[in-house]
Amino acid sequence: MSRIDDDERRLYQCARKYEQIVNQGSKASKDSAAHLPSYEAAANDGEVFVESITKFLHEFSAESAVETDSSSSASLL
Repeated sequence: MSRIDDDERRLYQCARKYEQIVNQGSKASKDSAAHLPSYEAAANDGEVFVESITKFLHEFSAESAVETDSSSSASLL
């Protein structure tokens, strides 16, 4: 697989994870908004969003590190 194909695959995966994060945030806001005052619901939405983005970035950096290591070792052969 070429470098361009790898980049496109990674971009597609990022877009899919972003969609999941947005959908989780939308679902969480609908669920929590019914039970909390608006200012508390907004604070919780922000926390959920930050946690989701942080989790995504950690997964992405770990995946990128693995791919970089494997491509580096392949180039040494």
